[in-house]
Order: sequence, then structure tokens, then C-alpha cells
Amino acid sequence: MQKGWQFPPNNGGRTDGFNDSAIDTFAGHRLSAVVREIIQNSLDAKADPSKPVVVEFSLKQIPKEKFDDLSGLSKHLSKCLEVAQESDYEKAREFHADAVHRIGQKGSVPVLCIHDSNTLGLTGPLEGASGAWVALTKGTGMTQKVSGSSLGSYGHGSKAPFSIGHLRSLYYLSKTKNPAGKDEVRFQGKSILQSHHHPETG
Repeated sequence: MQKGWQFPPNNGGRTDGFNDSAIDTFAGHRLSAVVREIIQNSLDAKADPSKPVVVEFSLKQIPKEKFDDLSGLSKHLSKCLEVAQESDYEKAREFHADAVHRIGQKGSVPVLCIHDSNTLGLTGPLEGASGAWVALTKGTGMTQKVSGSSLGSYGHGSKAPFSIGHLRSLYYLSKTKNPAGKDEVRFQGKSILQSHHHPETG
């Protein structure tokens, strides 16, 4: 499997702009929204009903040399900046210029890390139209809850963390069981960017 950032072509289909209604929903209360949505998702996926779910939030400084894929992401953000400049949209232009600048700086990268325990993890198949893993990493407007008593908001809650980051990018690491019942570790990054020409293929 090819490693690195992969943005699928839309083949002449829909063009997405900088604004994302699901992300913008949390603009006025970003921090509280992230805490609320993350904890609710963890509670919905409790593994052992007799034990509490524990959710930990920590801010860590990661050496930039450990982020081999930041330069690849910067190329896409630079293309997004070109689109924002062409459309003369100040909000998008400022966001992408800041993102490219931050990646270009030397030193460490501040990363908000969120870890939960006593949960089922991101279950379901890696591909398809259903399952918690697909809903979180590839879905839009999908709600995948373990039980009918679980709370949800039409799948918008997964967008809350994107509202507080300077790169609109997340990494998901989950220890779970695959559909065959075997232990599995899953890792994937996700960025929500506006439509742009691929920096390598045009």
C-alpha cells in the first residue's frame, strides 16, 4: 500500500470550497464541542459496561522530523492557497497561508492527543458503506452507533476536532477487532481541504 497523503480525483464532479457547514457549526464553541463530542463517542463505544470509560487529553510537542508527511501535506495546502488567492476569499487565503507558514517553520509541532480506554475502538470493515471506521475516516453525514440508546448528531460530531486545528488534519490510531474477530491496529490520517489541483499531477 502506498504511504502518504492521497486525495482522490473528483473526475469532473463536485467542487468543494473552503467553507464546511459541519465544521462551521462548532466555530463559536470549538473547545467545548471537541470535549463533548469526543467523550460522547467514547461513551457510545464502551467495551465493559461494569467499568468506566477513561478519556485523556494532552498537548504534546512532537519534533518536526518525525512528521515525514508534513511536506507532502504542505504541497496540497499551497495549492489550496492558490485557489483562495484566485477567488480572492480572504478567510481561506489567511488560513492556508498560515498553515503553509506553520509547516515551514523549524522546531516542534504542537499536537493535541486524545486517548480513550475501555472502548471497542473503530470497528467495522476498512472499506464499504457502513461501520465506525468508514464513517469516521471516509464518511460524510454518517452516524454509526453501537446501540439504539447511543446519542448522535447526524454524523457532524466527527468534524468538531477539525475546527480547532491549524491544518484541518487529524490522525486516527485504533486498537480493535476486525470483522473476522482478530485483534487489529489501524492508523490513518485525514485532512478536509477544498478542491484543488494535485501538486504532482496538476
